[in-house]
Amino acid sequence: MFEICPACGRYSDGMLVEKGKIRCPACGNAAPFVQRPLFFLTGASGVGKSTAARILFDTRKEYVTVECDILWRDFFNTPQDGYADFRDTWLRLAANVSQYGKSAVLCGCVTPEQIQARPRKRYFSELHFIGVVCSEEEMARRMAKRGFEPAHAAASGEFNRWMREEGPASGVETIDATR
Repeated sequence: MFEICPACGRYSDGMLVEKGKIRCPACGNAAPFVQRPLFFLTGASGVGKSTAARILFDTRKEYVTVECDILWRDFFNTPQDGYADFRDTWLRLAANVSQYGKSAVLCGCVTPEQIQARPRKRYFSELHFIGVVCSEEEMARRMAKRGFEPAHAAASGEFNRWMREEGPASGVETIDATR
């Protein structure tokens, strides 16, 4: 809603974010705008991020916790551009949630660089990445129990290894959910 100027009616994904307001680049009109922190609960399939998201959803009402897979469609499957349209969709949604006085916690497989590359990150005061990880053995057990295809299980295992080994250096605070 805030990417449509209330004064001139033009849509712009280039709205200028200033302290406490958003300004239309076409007519200069400014409207109130609150930049809040945005949180990402990330990790590979099977590590426990949906369980963690459910705990947040049930217990922490100061955040709006959302599972990102609810909007996933095949046309978003564009790894070559870091899933840009999917990331932008969620950033727009989370920015709208922020205007209602709550920060969003987005739960899904994401890396910091996929968000840092998006211009709409400017809508937030801070970005926080919490990565849920587990041991390789536990991940293999969970994948087998859930009947994941071998290719998906292998890709998820690689992402879990990356998150455990490289995530912290990339700005991801990790939580081990092996147990």
